[in-house]
Amino acid sequence: MAARASAALVTVNVATRLPGSTAAAAAAEVVTLAVTLLEVLLVKSSLALQLLCTVAMQMAKLLERRRIPHARDQLSWLCSRDPTDLGIEDLVGGTLESLAENLSDGFVAPLFWYVVLGPLGALGYRVVNTLDSRVGYHGKYEWFGKPSARLDDLINLAPARLTALALTVAALATPDCDAAR
Repeated sequence: MAARASAALVTVNVATRLPGSTAAAAAAEVVTLAVTLLEVLLVKSSLALQLLCTVAMQMAKLLERRRIPHARDQLSWLCSRDPTDLGIEDLVGGTLESLAENLSDGFVAPLFWYVVLGPLGALGYRVVNTLDSRVGYHGKYEWFGKPSARLDDLINLAPARLTALALTVAALATPDCDAAR
């Protein structure tokens, strides 16, 4: 839907400018719009928020209904901890911790690096973060995983703190929320 709306806006914009413009100016306008759309698509591809929200909402419903075994299964989509013996408080804690980390990794950090380095910064961040999550520190490819994990730690220093600050402000602004917890 958004792509169609963007295409319609581009068409209207170009069509209204063509009659009073030279062909070169119109071509420059089309190129500028195409580059802008490409940049939007590149940045959008570096963001991962929809699945995170979906899994979080599913987890909230399971916890509200006290469906603990199902909630334990669902937690494995959010983090790598063993949920076998977790009670409801630990499931809530694991969910919130995972959401905070994934909010930083999937949304705040790519936007941060977009602001700092442009669309390639957002995509570069996503590459390093994906290498860390797929290869990580230990295992068969530890020689390859350790540098990517350390680089991921380094490039997440500022975004993780921005995320923590934003979540703290949101908690403080939410009625009946214990921000200290």
